[in-house]
Amino acid sequence: MAVRRRVEEEWDEEYPAGGEVEHTVIEERFGLSAAMRMRNLLMSLVGAALAVVLVLLGTRVLLLLFDANMNNSFADLIFNLTAPLVAPFESIANDRAVGDGLFEVSTIVAMGAYLAGAVLALFVLGAVFSWSEGEERTTAERRARL
Repeated sequence: MAVRRRVEEEWDEEYPAGGEVEHTVIEERFGLSAAMRMRNLLMSLVGAALAVVLVLLGTRVLLLLFDANMNNSFADLIFNLTAPLVAPFESIANDRAVGDGLFEVSTIVAMGAYLAGAVLALFVLGAVFSWSEGEERTTAERRARL
């Protein structure tokens, strides 16, 4: 919660000519609206999900590139977790042999698609919640005028 402070000066009435000034610090506490907290939560969740997906897919690319042992339990786990993520992009381009390893183009395309989707989701969340915040502000200003 943010705190805004302002200082108010009050003249001591007993000594008007050379009186002392009393400073009073007034704190106004204000927090984020419920809509803004929800927006921040949703944007954080989208960002976290994107990070997890990109780390998993990046690990898959590196394991294939360095010709990892497919019988290894870690490599098997990564391939099992990422198979459904890469499946929609399997037939987009042919994989390329690089030395002993394999450069899987479909995984790179999947990473780009998931990144683009997350950025689009973040823009939509920002637009929707900024619109609702503007409506709240306008309503509050109308009430203040009455």
